[in-house]
Amino acid sequence: MTNPDRNDYAGAWHHWMNRGARKRPTFLVDDDRRDFLDLLGQIRYRYGIETHAYALMTNHHHLVVRSTGGELAPAVRFMASKITRWFNRRHGFDGPQCRARFASVPITTDGQLATTVRYVHRNPYSLDPTISLAEHRWSSHAAYVGHTSGPAWLRQSTVLERFGDLRAQFRDFVEVAQPTDEFVLGVTSEVFEVPIADDSSYSEPSIGRFEEAALAASAAVDVDPRHRLHTRARQLAILIAVGDYGADPARCAAYFDSTTSAIRATLHRARRAARIDAGFAAQLEMARRIARSS
Repeated sequence: MTNPDRNDYAGAWHHWMNRGARKRPTFLVDDDRRDFLDLLGQIRYRYGIETHAYALMTNHHHLVVRSTGGELAPAVRFMASKITRWFNRRHGFDGPQCRARFASVPITTDGQLATTVRYVHRNPYSLDPTISLAEHRWSSHAAYVGHTSGPAWLRQSTVLERFGDLRAQFRDFVEVAQPTDEFVLGVTSEVFEVPIADDSSYSEPSIGRFEEAALAASAAVDVDPRHRLHTRARQLAILIAVGDYGADPARCAAYFDSTTSAIRATLHRARRAARIDAGFAAQLEMARRIARSS
């Protein structure tokens, strides 16, 4: 068996690829793609994986990532477990969504980095050669050229610096055809054997402190017994962490094993409850006091 970590180290760059098990589609609806992008935000905080470019295709994906802590393999395991669980639950399937192996090409020079990002951003042409790359929703190219703002976790500056931070120059580099475009990158990919497993060891101390304060306040203040203690405590913790202290929703999602969209929905409900529910407001004030003093 190959060693999944032998070419990963703190600061390593990778062109990370995988495709659907038995070449089946990995994305059937837009929610599948949103879940995948949400997880890219989570592995930024959970494993220190910076995403610098991405393209989500029908039955495979391409990513350009930097492994700041040398934890690419556990990040892949985490994503494979989560995305498979959500995909199967949504569509009534079972079994793995992607192959149990992922391919990674080490990126070792600035020139290779730029060329790899170009290759990734041009992938949608394989779906439709007439497509406008700048308008393709499931690639980072639209953010790079200023068509959209892009996800908060997407890192663009390292690549754009090679083009003098001129987005128009980068756009021409990617979109203008070159004689070598019919050929794949001249680098041999290395296939890592990665068992699909969950890793739930992550803990974010500050969010944990808010959760402990919320649990204590929920138990201390007498409210409607129909409210579940842990559900109420989670709402309080998210409101304090994101609403009061400005914690990133993706970080909360990683801590609570949820999605960024679910965290934002919980935050909205919690803010509304604080306005109309006196019991919730009392718990919130107590939780805030506990958090400040802990």
